[in-house]
Amino acid sequence: MGTKLDVTAVPAEMAAVKYAKAVGHFAAIQSVPFAFKLAAYPIERIRLLMQTQHTNTTFEGKSFKSLGNTISHMRGEGYLAAWRGVTPTIVRWIPSQYIILFLKDHLNGQFPVYDKKTDYGKYFFGKVGSGAATGIINALIWAYPLDVMRQQLATKDKGTWRKAARDVYAQGGLRGFYRGFMLDAPGLAIFRGVQLGGWDLTKDYYGEEWGKMSRLSRFAHG
Repeated sequence: MGTKLDVTAVPAEMAAVKYAKAVGHFAAIQSVPFAFKLAAYPIERIRLLMQTQHTNTTFEGKSFKSLGNTISHMRGEGYLAAWRGVTPTIVRWIPSQYIILFLKDHLNGQFPVYDKKTDYGKYFFGKVGSGAATGIINALIWAYPLDVMRQQLATKDKGTWRKAARDVYAQGGLRGFYRGFMLDAPGLAIFRGVQLGGWDLTKDYYGEEWGKMSRLSRFAHG
């Protein structure tokens, strides 16, 4: 008597392999911008020091009015100080990308469906609108509080996550983690709307040809 084949195990194994490949592909795609983000972080810290110098009491007597003064100060702090506050960026990056991908697909299904041949304007704004909503929701539930923490750490001469969180909370409670959000939200909505909505519109424009393109070609279009 022959061995009975468990046919239910095959689809499960195929799904697991497909999921593993998707995760690996996603990680490979995100590794390049993540590496650039880390390499360019000292520029971000310079920007934060120059922008907050008028309200920052940590470096009394220090002037960050020019790029040269700010770089000179950071050199005096030591090499690694150029990356002070980078930890929230590291913690935020990968989860934020997963949240964005999940929300984008979910919200695309919630927006009204229009025929791109007969109602292209509504179709276009539906895609852009879902991308904008994705960016706003991701910022509210994950990214923006970590950005506030990053600024708190980057503009101090020393400190820990716990101290930074206590300082932010002491200044405004939970609302302190969202200070400035209303000013940032319009730009964020436009950026994510164009980025995520534009990505979907580009894929839809090429149709089946999109899947035949090389990764480099798709990256260039993105």
